[in-house]
Amino acid sequence: ADRELLENTMEVSSKELRDSNQTLQIQQAELEEAYEELFATRTKLEETEKIAALSQELQRTVQSLYSAQQNIHAAQNSAKRIQKAILGPPQSITQHCPDATIYYKPVSIVSGDFYWFGELDDKKIIIAADCTGHGVAGAFMTILGCVLLNEIIYLNREVNPAKILYQLDEKILQNLQGKKNIPAEKIHNGMDIAILVIDKNTNKIQFSGAKIPLYSIKNNEISEIKGSIFPIGGHKFRNEKVFTTQTFDFEKGDIIYMASDGFQDQFGGKENKKYLKKRFREFLLEISALPMNEQEQIIKQELLTWKGDSRQIDDVLVLGIKL
Repeated sequence: ADRELLENTMEVSSKELRDSNQTLQIQQAELEEAYEELFATRTKLEETEKIAALSQELQRTVQSLYSAQQNIHAAQNSAKRIQKAILGPPQSITQHCPDATIYYKPVSIVSGDFYWFGELDDKKIIIAADCTGHGVAGAFMTILGCVLLNEIIYLNREVNPAKILYQLDEKILQNLQGKKNIPAEKIHNGMDIAILVIDKNTNKIQFSGAKIPLYSIKNNEISEIKGSIFPIGGHKFRNEKVFTTQTFDFEKGDIIYMASDGFQDQFGGKENKKYLKKRFREFLLEISALPMNEQEQIIKQELLTWKGDSRQIDDVLVLGIKL
């Protein structure tokens, strides 16, 4: 009887132990599941905190970039005021040459193209130039160019276009070499430029260009008068630079155009191609019969129509004079 009682007791104890183990396993599984949920919640919380921290850092970065952009715009607008003060408004040319038109459209706030007008010894000197680059870098070159032209023409009293170019080239290189005497082959900044001198006492014009041509319209025909193949400034060339002055008689009603390459290089049209020089010459001939004071808006509209949704790629300067 005692043996049977012991066996029954052991059987009950074994069953209770198995039940306890099962209960323990269930509780352990529930505990592990709860731990996993807790770990996942903690991970999400940490990720949320990281996201919040990254969001705050991003907001600080955006604010910093915005402040930097505002400072850059302020500096560019200040540079624009300085450039405008030195160049004078485009109307300064039309005031002295009533039968003239000028379209001036920087690609940025400031421009690498510039115009210059002066009078000396009963001669009118009109200049169109396209400096290396655009934006602030180009604008610095326009200011240097204007200052040097004032020196050459007014202080040195030079009115021969080729001689102006020779002096301008020398002074540009000297100024860019600076005190460190940078080798000429390392200087890449310069400008393309066209200089027109009008003498109404003799009915003659003189022209010299550095890579910018002169377009002359006479009797409803357009001709291109090419300048030198050499720019002003820039790196050292294998051959010595040559600039020549070309002299022409003109008659009342003849029209002269000078322009940077910004218009003819603009992409647009149905196939998004460059406007090109041939189309530009045909366009100038087409508008030449219109009053000069109306041509600025026509040039502007032609550029906008051609450009369409494309971005403007370079500064644009077109200057026309009816003699």
